[in-house]
Amino acid sequence: MIRKFLFCIILYLTSLALIALYSVSAYIIGHKFWPENSSGSLIYDSNNKVRGSFLLGQKINSTKYFKGRTVTKINTSCDVALYSDELKRFLLEKYNESDKYDIAFITPSSSLLDPYITTRDALRQAPAIAFERNISLEEITSTIQNLSLKKSDPFFELEIVNTTHLNALLDKLK
Repeated sequence: MIRKFLFCIILYLTSLALIALYSVSAYIIGHKFWPENSSGSLIYDSNNKVRGSFLLGQKINSTKYFKGRTVTKINTSCDVALYSDELKRFLLEKYNESDKYDIAFITPSSSLLDPYITTRDALRQAPAIAFERNISLEEITSTIQNLSLKKSDPFFELEIVNTTHLNALLDKLK
């Protein structure tokens, strides 16, 4: 009985040591070879203080920046348009305000933190932002195209761009 108990303790400690070794090696290797990715894609201000992450969408009210998908939480109990009259009204209102080109831009992000929009939506916002910032439309368009991520599957094609990254680059252009 004591022999089995000691064997279990040794097995537990060995497993714990292997898990710790794996975690430390993954951390060291990640920071050695991919320092920007392993640190969470953090955004630093001019005082070198962390101000956010490129992996999170940000609610922006200024017309000088690209806007991500809506981050409005409609109904905490049910956010399915089939069952929520409140969400149906919200989507119809947004749809009537939009130019009815792409419904993905008016629907809320499921996590409410998604920084990605379609490249098409970014290009639709570009003329107004170019006007507000007094930057050439070609410069903004080329920035969008350079940051676009293209994904293509046999039945599905998607081009998206990170609005947080795009807005940070816009601030560097001026």
